[in-house]
Amino acid sequence: MTCVALTGGTGGPMASLADASVVVPSSDTQRIQEVHTIVLHLLCELIERNLESLEQEASPVQKIHEPALRLVRERGRSAVGVA
Repeated sequence: MTCVALTGGTGGPMASLADASVVVPSSDTQRIQEVHTIVLHLLCELIERNLESLEQEASPVQKIHEPALRLVRERGRSAVGVA
C-alpha cells in the first residue's frame, strides 16, 4: 500500500513520512483545501480507470466480483464527497 500525504505550507514532518507527498506551498488553509480536493478527485478518477481496465481484462470467474468493485467505487465517491 502506498501512503500519500496531502499537506500545505512546507509539508511539515508528515511529508517525509509518506511514500509520496502533495505539498501546497501556501499558508492559506482555504487554498490548500481547494487543491487537495482537486487532487483527491484526480486520484479517484485514476483508480476508477484502473479498476475498469482490470474488469475488462478479468476472466469470467473474476467478473463474479464486479458488484463488490462497484460498491467500492460508490463508497469511494461518497467518502470524497464528504471531505
